[in-house]
Amino acid sequence: MEPIRTPGKQPTFSQIVKHPVSYALYVIVAVFTSLIWWLTTQNDNCREELAKAQAEKDKLITAILVKNGIINEVKKANDSLRTEVKK
Repeated sequence: MEPIRTPGKQPTFSQIVKHPVSYALYVIVAVFTSLIWWLTTQNDNCREELAKAQAEKDKLITAILVKNGIINEVKKANDSLRTEVKK
């Protein structure tokens, strides 16, 4: 059987909050939150760099195709106009 608790024996909210285990939980939650925040924000620069690299790659491929005569300058001009509209 479970012992009967009397109202005087139950800890108060301030006693629970001031307990060392509560402080440890605060620290664990703070570290976990900051770690998640750091992991989610560190990839922003990578995405920008990848977008720039892809744009440079597209320009180089277009230049090679134009040089080899596979596509003409009109097609290149249309592609560049379409690219500027997308931005």
